[in-house]
Amino acid sequence: MAKWPTLVEFAEDAGVPERRARGWKAADSIPGRYWLSLVKAADRRSIKGVTTDVLAKIAATTKPKPTKPRKSEAA
Repeated sequence: MAKWPTLVEFAEDAGVPERRARGWKAADSIPGRYWLSLVKAADRRSIKGVTTDVLAKIAATTKPKPTKPRKSEAA
């Protein structure tokens, strides 16, 4: 995400609303089903270093952030 000029442009290239891209940024995670479109968009924009291999390595090494328990899980 940081390689894109703006988060708005990143969201447009991913095909999602800006608020969803903000959520991904906060979670430090991009769902795998969007990787290919982002790799293609990065290529169109001449953004270097965005490949499915790189995204997979980042995903494999990123620790998931703790989430709040859902109301149904809280007791």
